[in-house]
Amino acid sequence: MLCLELGPRQGGGRVGPGREQQVAYHPTAERLRGYRETVNTTTAAGAGPGEAVRLYLTEAERNTVPDGEACALELLRAEPQLTALLCMSDVLAQGALRAAQTLGWPVPQRLSVVGYDDAPGSANLNLTTVWQPTCDKGSRVGQAMLALLGGQKPADVRLPTRLVVRGSTAARPATQAPDGPLFPPS
Repeated sequence: MLCLELGPRQGGGRVGPGREQQVAYHPTAERLRGYRETVNTTTAAGAGPGEAVRLYLTEAERNTVPDGEACALELLRAEPQLTALLCMSDVLAQGALRAAQTLGWPVPQRLSVVGYDDAPGSANLNLTTVWQPTCDKGSRVGQAMLALLGGQKPADVRLPTRLVVRGSTAARPATQAPDGPLFPPS
């Protein structure tokens, strides 16, 4: 998983349990919680014979395509058995798509990539992503700021999201080389 920065400390790279517990940004913490709940549910339901689903977290220093590419390359080289990347933004996902191309890993046959935001241009990249109502989000932030300036506590708000499935995801490859990367079936 490619994460946006987890807190005020700058720096990117692999994330250990201590760093993950330092998450300072509420949206990032909520997304990680949701990912972990899904992984735990999938593992409990039986991911497959002898399989466990794991999250490998990598933190990007900045939300840029080059940082997404660098983080994805680092993660995929260290963990070549990975078959999917969840990216906390479409920008990081664009970098992950570049990393897959650099490694010669076809998307989605060898590696699935999912972004977040449904940013302009994501459809052109055929990127599977999580859509969020960006305009409504901005409006709610403005309302919260006005409430704070008026000495009031802003309301807690949850906005809808939806998965937009495009061409960057597929079923997991069915065959695996021993102790090596997965390869799509012939």
